[in-house]
Amino acid sequence: MDAAPDPISEATAVASRFIEVFNARDMQANRDVLNYPSVMLVAGQFMTWDRPEDYSIPWDRLTESQGWHHSTMDSIDVVQAGDDKVHLAVTFSRYHEDGVKYATHHGLWVITCVDGHWGIQCRSNFRPRRCTGAAFQDAPRHAPSGC
Repeated sequence: MDAAPDPISEATAVASRFIEVFNARDMQANRDVLNYPSVMLVAGQFMTWDRPEDYSIPWDRLTESQGWHHSTMDSIDVVQAGDDKVHLAVTFSRYHEDGVKYATHHGLWVITCVDGHWGIQCRSNFRPRRCTGAAFQDAPRHAPSGC
């Protein structure tokens, strides 16, 4: 008999995978790493996606407005864990093509197991206080801050 999956290992793998598929600009894989409904809270605004087909990421706008090239997951810390839900404190950064880091975000992500699928169900991210470049400061507030 197989051992039950370890919730902490599952949750941290999901968070790492999110960054990987975000950088790959793979929409289907980004949708697959979430559980639905999926909720994000950034700058006092909630965004909710009820179904995978509702979720989209405007990578071109992110690149044009911020000069985004890729993101890194800097840290993942477990805050609380249960059998089917894990709260993670995450820190991730955004980089320009030349490798210069221009923003670091801190967030609390809730990873859940729904019908045997581990995925991100809720993200609450803080907007960075200091960023380089006016492009980031002028970025639309509704632009996804997932990475």
